Amino acid sequence: MKNANATNCSPNCGMTYIANQNLLYVCASGTGVTATNCGTATQLTNGAVFIVYSTGKNAATGGTGTDEAANPNPNSANNDAVFVSHEPAATTNNVFDDIVSWTSANIVFERLVQANQLP
Repeated sequence: MKNANATNCSPNCGMTYIANQNLLYVCASGTGVTATNCGTATQLTNGAVFIVYSTGKNAATGGTGTDEAANPNPNSANNDAVFVSHEPAATTNNVFDDIVSWTSANIVFERLVQANQLP
């Protein structure tokens, strides 16, 4: 990590380069979400370096709505970089009890600087 900001590397390196990449997406709704981005859904972030999530109480069934279907669960083939996060909902066709939390590259870099691991 200390060498990630080296001045003698190619143009596609360094902390600024990493922080400006589309990493993991978090969307406010599963409606309109594609396998690669938020599509027509509201984008909460496209720069999460890691996501911690729980599929909630209905993880065994994987949920029944589009919002939960956008998040990976034990019963789905969904293995992309797009997640959905919003308040719990109990509508008839779109139950949502997943919990999604994420951190940006800038926060990770800040913590590494505070720990004297960067620059």
